[in-house]
Amino acid sequence: MKKILILGSSGAGKSTAAQKLGMITGLPVIHLDSLYWQPNWGRTEREGWQKKVKELCSLPEWIMDGNFSSTLDYRLSQADTVIILYYPKIINLFGIIKRRITSTRADKLNNCKEKIDWKFLKYVWTFNQIIMPQILEKLKLSNDKKVFIIKNRKQLKKFLAEQKNYGHNPSH
Repeated sequence: MKKILILGSSGAGKSTAAQKLGMITGLPVIHLDSLYWQPNWGRTEREGWQKKVKELCSLPEWIMDGNFSSTLDYRLSQADTVIILYYPKIINLFGIIKRRITSTRADKLNNCKEKIDWKFLKYVWTFNQIIMPQILEKLKLSNDKKVFIIKNRKQLKKFLAEQKNYGHNPSH
């Protein structure tokens, strides 16, 4: 595992999982949200974004979290491992509400106040029915990857503990 992609709905905890896995493995962590979003939720221009993602993917090692369908195919082609946080939608909704109330994000955004609106709630509510099948279909075409589908936080905790036991951290 040298190039790890973490995918899942908003609120699932992709960035937190990436940070924890980064501490275990010693691999650098790339939070795509913190690179894409400009102040006050401004979007990065498409061509510049695609160039930036290609530069990041060319690094020898990384853990990268974020969905971003416009670059997903390329990132999947570069990753050797994919971790999918495939949690029930109610857990994802709880995650975004908790993040809004506590104002805590593992990936610090560039002057973007956490917000919840109906469009975002609908995106999270329908993610497993609309977006996740597309991701899983793309993974079927990439049979050269290690794929871990994690369905709850208990499974994630176990997965992370197993990585510690494998001694991936170069400082050990």
